[in-house]
Amino acid sequence: PKLTAAGLTQKREAFARFANYITDEDEDAPRINPKTVNPQAIADELLSKPYRVPQPRYNDETLPPETLSAMFGENFVGSSGNVDTDNQMVDYVRSTQIAERESDIDDELRDQEADQAAEPIELEDVVSSVQAPTPQINPQAFGSLFPQDTLGQAIANRGNRRG
Repeated sequence: PKLTAAGLTQKREAFARFANYITDEDEDAPRINPKTVNPQAIADELLSKPYRVPQPRYNDETLPPETLSAMFGENFVGSSGNVDTDNQMVDYVRSTQIAERESDIDDELRDQEADQAAEPIELEDVVSSVQAPTPQINPQAFGSLFPQDTLGQAIANRGNRRG
């Protein structure tokens, strides 16, 4: 077996050492033996642990009424006292939900139609439009076109000598 820098032979051995180091102070965590690690053993160990649902850290009776109404608003929405007004509100909410669903369906259909109706985009053939390199520039012509460009003039003269 090939040894790693930490003197370990397998990844699971390194993991076992690390996991044992991390859970060293936790008395509920089991020690991990790298030679016996398998998925079924892990599942059995986790399923054998007792569990409990944590209780809230607050007491409903000691919370201010504003906080209670903000936390549990659905419990404090009562009737308006008028049956017609309540029925109108229910109808309004229902019609809003239906309109939102219909709007989503319309948007999806519009997107599908746009995808189907869209013509393929004609792209310009950039490769064929690239010009071939131009022949060497005449230094006199360059000098007459760009009299203040001394660097360009030097490049034109140099290219002429190489040619």
